Amino acid sequence: MDSALWAFGALGYDYGMSVPSEILCCPATGSPLQQDAGGLRCDRRIYPVVNGVPVLVADELSVFSVREVTERRYVEAGVSRVRRIVGTVIPSPSLGIGGADRYSRFARMLRAHAGERRPRVLVIGGGRRDDEIAPLFESGAEIIGTDVYLSPHVDVVCDGHNLPFVNGCFDGVVIHAVLEHVLDPPRVVAEAHRVLAESGLVYSESPFLQGVHEGAFDFTRWTDLGHRRLFRMFEEVDRGVVAGPATMLVWALCYFARSFPQRRASALAAKKLTTLMFFWVKYLDRYLVTRPGASDGASATFFIGTRRATAVPDAEILETYRGTIGRPVRHVAA
Repeated sequence: MDSALWAFGALGYDYGMSVPSEILCCPATGSPLQQDAGGLRCDRRIYPVVNGVPVLVADELSVFSVREVTERRYVEAGVSRVRRIVGTVIPSPSLGIGGADRYSRFARMLRAHAGERRPRVLVIGGGRRDDEIAPLFESGAEIIGTDVYLSPHVDVVCDGHNLPFVNGCFDGVVIHAVLEHVLDPPRVVAEAHRVLAESGLVYSESPFLQGVHEGAFDFTRWTDLGHRRLFRMFEEVDRGVVAGPATMLVWALCYFARSFPQRRASALAAKKLTTLMFFWVKYLDRYLVTRPGASDGASATFFIGTRRATAVPDAEILETYRGTIGRPVRHVAA
């Protein structure tokens, strides 16, 4: 591997890293990492540090590899000028409701949890940053972004299935539109639970009724109740609809249109044209997201919870269904 890619800062954190070395550990063994001339060492394994960003990927445990990252095969190059122009002319088919307000609330909860300390927050899948998450970054919290590629927003390259952080070192974890793209979502949620301090906070957004949007790296969808059960090791603070049935309808129309062409370029053009024709439908979600049946046809949902030591019983989770299909579930204690 080309050692010229590795940057070693003489001042500040080890090797110029923005992440405190004491919270890092080997993703394969959980053992402490030692400074080495070639990077960060764990037994006989050496992890490189690229421009101050440690690449803590255990090749045998991930579909990604250190070599792929350091060879820049997964570097986020940003949005091209053409895509920016197209994005300006053609609106998004999705309309997320209340995201900035939820992140502001999440930031306030983090400050309360941390007390006089500066809260530390892990963002899993933080290689790209949406505008709605801005209140969290403006809150003064120490934010550590991770992803499986290098980008200006990534402080540690790692696989969410094996987080290279010691137990209980974070006050909060954000998993924003990530779980549908990982091979084993329960494993990633379990890792988030592990690195959270007692009563630490988690914020998750995940899709329900959406088409494939990351090619091969797009695996799973959840209903509102399925999303909640995925976080059964967390006490629910709030949950609800991010994008409702109107957004779902626009997505369905776009993917209906793009299924006709056989070539990718033509399929993308069909999607863009359909979006341009029907994007206005999504604004109906401003009214629909608060309706009882919105969760049954939501495009995406959110969950906010606090870490607990034991799982919430499934019977209790079933009682929280809030849709309009079927009869309410009532658990009768034995």
